[in-house]
Amino acid sequence: MQDAKPRMWKVRAEDGTTFGPATLASLQAWARDGRLAPSHMISSDEKTWEPVTSIRELGMDWVAEISPGTFYGPIHAQALEELIRDGSIAQDVVRFSRTEASAVPDPKLVAKQEEMERSLEALRAAFTKRVETQQQELRAITAEREQLKGALDTKDMEFEAERQAFKAAESRLQADLAKARATATSLVQQIEQSKERDREQAAMAAKLTELETRLADVDNRKKATEDAHQEALQQARQAQREAEKLLLEERAAQAQREQEMQSLGETLKSMRMRQESLRKLLQQAGTLLSEESPFNETVIEDGVVTTTSPPPRDKLASLNQLESQAQREISRLGLKGNLFGKRK
Repeated sequence: MQDAKPRMWKVRAEDGTTFGPATLASLQAWARDGRLAPSHMISSDEKTWEPVTSIRELGMDWVAEISPGTFYGPIHAQALEELIRDGSIAQDVVRFSRTEASAVPDPKLVAKQEEMERSLEALRAAFTKRVETQQQELRAITAEREQLKGALDTKDMEFEAERQAFKAAESRLQADLAKARATATSLVQQIEQSKERDREQAAMAAKLTELETRLADVDNRKKATEDAHQEALQQARQAQREAEKLLLEERAAQAQREQEMQSLGETLKSMRMRQESLRKLLQQAGTLLSEESPFNETVIEDGVVTTTSPPPRDKLASLNQLESQAQREISRLGLKGNLFGKRK
């Protein structure tokens, strides 16, 4: 004889989330691990729900008084110990079991329990009402879903027709895209060629700028050279004018020197003639002194020696006259001193 199939349970949280199905042994393990809270509901047929604390086999009988009048539980003793160990509940918290409390009833605890049960019943009623409301909403949503499903089927047919139209349009667009790609490729080539021309133009512009810079440098050097040449030319012209001035001065000086030389030559010629006249006069004086011959007077006029025969006179007077005339000629020649001593 085969064993009966174990009873399966489902657990529902406050937010409506369900867990399971699970066996009673699994529920007991969940209770020991603290996975089951006092607010969880349990059901074996998903129709009738009751608190997990109502299942005695789960051992959720322990309650902790967190603060005066504030209780947490009932939960499993092992789960309560775990909460105390991890510090969620204080070490000195007051703990008691519902079974122990029922053996020695405390009026305050009984009143508190009744109040909690009333609160629990109110919560259950509110929860049941909320579940019913959610079920109504679920039915409305289901009806709306069915309506939307029919509309969706209609839209699917429309979308299929549109898809076919889009497919034909896609074929046309692919053909247009192939043409556009070919055009784009051509345009890319043209753009690359244009970029290459732009690079060449940029290189030419840079070279032209460099040439213009070099030309400007050459022009500046040329201008500087021309300025230097102009300055040198001005200096040369100034030097030429000064040289011409010096040359004119030198020519004037040379002409003056030539004139002076000519004058000196004439003076020298006159002096030579006078020297000759003086020599002749001295010869005459010597003749007079040595021979006491008749006196012939030599007259010098303007550098010309002429011999005249003056009237006879005494020799001494003639000699004195010759000496005076000789002194005059020597003075005219720039000589100093007397050629003859005074007669005694």
